[in-house]
Amino acid sequence: MELFKKEKWIIDTDPGCDDLFAILYLLKRHDAEVMLVSIAHGNVKLEDVEKNTKRIYVMNETTKQCPYTLRGINEITENPKYADDYHFEGGLGNIKEINELDITSIVFDKTLSPVKIVELVKKYPNEINLLSIAPCTNISVAFMLDPSISKLFKSIFWMGGSLQSRGNVYPMTEFNFGFDPIAAQIMLKNFEKVVLVPWEPTEVISLSLVDLEKLKEEIISEKKNFNQNIYFYIHKIVEKFMLRGQEQLEICDLYAIIAAFNHQVVVSFFIGEMSAIIDSNSAKGAMKVEKIYKHDFKDFTDAFNNLSKLPKGSKIVVDQLDRNIILNELKLIFIK
Repeated sequence: MELFKKEKWIIDTDPGCDDLFAILYLLKRHDAEVMLVSIAHGNVKLEDVEKNTKRIYVMNETTKQCPYTLRGINEITENPKYADDYHFEGGLGNIKEINELDITSIVFDKTLSPVKIVELVKKYPNEINLLSIAPCTNISVAFMLDPSISKLFKSIFWMGGSLQSRGNVYPMTEFNFGFDPIAAQIMLKNFEKVVLVPWEPTEVISLSLVDLEKLKEEIISEKKNFNQNIYFYIHKIVEKFMLRGQEQLEICDLYAIIAAFNHQVVVSFFIGEMSAIIDSNSAKGAMKVEKIYKHDFKDFTDAFNNLSKLPKGSKIVVDQLDRNIILNELKLIFIK
């Protein structure tokens, strides 16, 4: 007899070092069922995203029971700017030990992910949560196939946008929005029950080698079963960034999924209507706050429990996160 009901999830992702943490976190949770991993163009090209997803499964030792994983389609907006200059060649740090992981036994279905997204969401209306940590192409194309899905997710946790116009790919633009601004605008204007985690609150919470070593010590002191393999790969990645002159690694995608399970991580938020700029070369993909609503929610939990009652077109927008809670939640990745 099942003691608790697992939450159903779809992950739309483009790994990328930052996606690595979010995917591992969700796969590790015993209260989550990942029904579909939808892979998208983004941090690197689609063929490298597919390889990286397989590598993450191998790292997590889920090669025999991989989540259903499907490739997405080309971006709606032309001339995308990939981020392999940040994530290194291939997208996962170009680490020898990661590149050499044996992924030959993992074969993905040829069905396109937007088609499967529609199928699943229609089959399980208001039961599936979405973690959107890539450019929004696949989700937006799924919407164009069947617009009704915009109201049928249980919740959407979405990392993207630049709240204060401080970008990380263009001067005013966050990467996920800048890669496919039209897709971002489709999501902003049509999807309901959304928690949006923009770039700025994640920018100030990075991961260093000191953080990793402290987490390892805490896990061992708590007498939990430490996963040396995953720690080895992640340590290698963070070390590679450090050798390049960056003392820390940005793992922004992780914060969106942590907020889904530990509401205390959200220090502050507002309810607002947002849009993405699509008609400007200099600010393409920049996020604009169209309207902010007054609300009486006592905290994030209260707001989240009333997602379906938010004003039409509005989103919960997170603007401050708790670093200590994030690091404590991060331990889950390193526990067998």
